[in-house]
Amino acid sequence: MDSNLAKELTNKTISDMVELKHFDNPFLDKFKFKSRMYNKLLSITPQYFINNIDKIIIGLCDDIINENLKTTVNSLIDKGLINENIDESGMITYSLNEDKF
Repeated sequence: MDSNLAKELTNKTISDMVELKHFDNPFLDKFKFKSRMYNKLLSITPQYFINNIDKIIIGLCDDIINENLKTTVNSLIDKGLINENIDESGMITYSLNEDKF
């Protein structure tokens, strides 16, 4: 896709998402989204974007939210505020470290 069209579509998407308050989610960073959206658009055709707009936007949002959640949880573990455990079934669980509060 042409860089001018990618920029225009990225800005329009951001504007719509701001209006719909999607960036009120503290784990969805507008600046990460804008950068990734623009780079994604550069690598696809306009027709592909039209046919897959929802899939592209949801995929980018999911990736950013998951990345930011993981960073936050890891930071809480590193600070000793929460404990990471593995239960009997092998699932990772988290618990509050009450000694820190």
